[in-house]
Amino acid sequence: MRVRGSLAQQYSAPLAHASDWSKAAGATQHQMLNGQSMKRLTIIASPVLIALGWSAAATADGTLATMPHGNYDCSLPGDASGLARIPVETAHFRIASASSYRSKDGRGTYIMKGKVLTFTRGPKLGERYIRVGDNALQKLNEDGSTSRLLCTRTGAKF
Repeated sequence: MRVRGSLAQQYSAPLAHASDWSKAAGATQHQMLNGQSMKRLTIIASPVLIALGWSAAATADGTLATMPHGNYDCSLPGDASGLARIPVETAHFRIASASSYRSKDGRGTYIMKGKVLTFTRGPKLGERYIRVGDNALQKLNEDGSTSRLLCTRTGAKF
């Protein structure tokens, strides 16, 4: 079989026999090798995904996320003879905008990677929590195990 034209011309010719969807969509070998078809798909799909409310930051694989704004009241489990939950006033905090928080001891910032929230500045520096629900965080011990302290978003202000 005789090859006509340059190698670049061969790679830019549309493929006649498609074996996958990107080829069937009219991509050329050259475009597929450079990832141009995928870039076009990303540019077209991104506004659609955003409109549907999907966020890459909300995935559980360690990418950045945020918690809902509001007051988080922290408590320990009680027992059957008394209160169901025992409030820990010193642990309460409020999540505000721009990944910031406020507690009775001052203000600071946090970062949330996947489901793990870490306070990065301020009075709670170094404390880590794991998200256990849409509006709940459970404190992590230094070894990464979960503690008994549970912080739940409420409507009350402190």
